[in-house]
Amino acid sequence: MGAGLGAYANMYAALIVMSLLCSGAITLLLRTRDRLLVWQKGVVKW
Repeated sequence: MGAGLGAYANMYAALIVMSLLCSGAITLLLRTRDRLLVWQKGVVKW
């Protein structure tokens, strides 16, 4: 029973780490887009 609980803990830890990495990557991409496309501010809606 203890091994099963450890597997769930590892799975949830991996999900949290992946979600943090993905949200960080998206934030970085959006900031880069905003910096590169300053002249299109208000035109691009995504």
